[in-house]
Amino acid sequence: MDSISLNSFKESLKDYVEQITHQHIPIKVTDHQGQDFVVMSVEDWE
Repeated sequence: MDSISLNSFKESLKDYVEQITHQHIPIKVTDHQGQDFVVMSVEDWE
């Protein structure tokens, strides 16, 4: 699973959404306080 900063995620949102939804590759995003969250497609989540 790729791990990126929140700023990188925001800057390249369109590219990451395509990766997440079409290639089914979830992404771990870390904010400036070190808190993490995962973004994944609904299809993969269900």
